[in-house]
Amino acid sequence: MSEQVAGHAAAGPLQPMLSGGRDSRMLTGLAAEVPAEELTAWTTSSDTGTTLEELTAARIATRLGVDQRIVSGRHDGFSRDFLDYAQITGHQSSFHVWLMPVARELASRTGTVLDGLGGGVFLGGGFPDDPAALAAGSTPADLVASRFGRLSRYLEVAEELLAPGAMTASPRRAGRTSPPSPSRWPTTPREPRSPPT
Repeated sequence: MSEQVAGHAAAGPLQPMLSGGRDSRMLTGLAAEVPAEELTAWTTSSDTGTTLEELTAARIATRLGVDQRIVSGRHDGFSRDFLDYAQITGHQSSFHVWLMPVARELASRTGTVLDGLGGGVFLGGGFPDDPAALAAGSTPADLVASRFGRLSRYLEVAEELLAPGAMTASPRRAGRTSPPSPSRWPTTPREPRSPPT
């Protein structure tokens, strides 16, 4: 794999997309081993309400000694991002509008972009459900607990990524004495709220 990455270096500087995901970390690590004129790792935000992707990417870039640039969307640019994405995808998708600011930045540069999108599916991360949660006899609550457990896996390493004491301060700010337990999360739909009058 490192030979394949090295083979593309002739096309210009390597520009790996670096998130907190395993596949992008591996690609950035391989790119860092290739003697290149310039290596910049690009990070964006999927705006899911957490900055753990950016924090993880920053830790990896620092460890590898790679220049990292974070390009995030802006509220005042959302309509442009949405329209550009709709045009690019032929109005067939709205899944990754958040990629537009960094895609626009990369379009103005030369080099080979290494994105790793979808690698998590093949390497055991990302979208697949745990087979045990889908096994005969499992309940919808088992599936919900499995999905929330997978989504919150970054909490296990949060103390390594965040400033000292940040994790213990968060529940206090939210008025809790401890982080919420997955067993307390609702597993049945709530009644729809009435629109404000």
